[in-house]
Amino acid sequence: MAIELPGTIANYFDADCQRDHEAVSRCFTDAAVVKDEGITYTGLDAIRQWKADSSKKYVYTVEPVSIAADGDRTVVISHLVGIFPEARSTCATCSSSMTRR
Repeated sequence: MAIELPGTIANYFDADCQRDHEAVSRCFTDAAVVKDEGITYTGLDAIRQWKADSSKKYVYTVEPVSIAADGDRTVVISHLVGIFPEARSTCATCSSSMTRR
């Protein structure tokens, strides 16, 4: 099921699908923070490197399935399928939130 995503969020998912870590990082502000796998990445350089590393480490697809506003945040629920060497599952539902600036 395709959902309509706002510009920057759509750009993020498009760039991620292309494994383009440069384009992914352009979807964030200079002071952005990403938390993934228990690690916090702060700033564009760290986010760019995080995405480059994770794109090499994992083979996956992600499809947004719903979007909702939650105060000053936009929450996107996605279906994630892939090969995750350290995990017991190959399929997950994940939630991402972005604060509007």
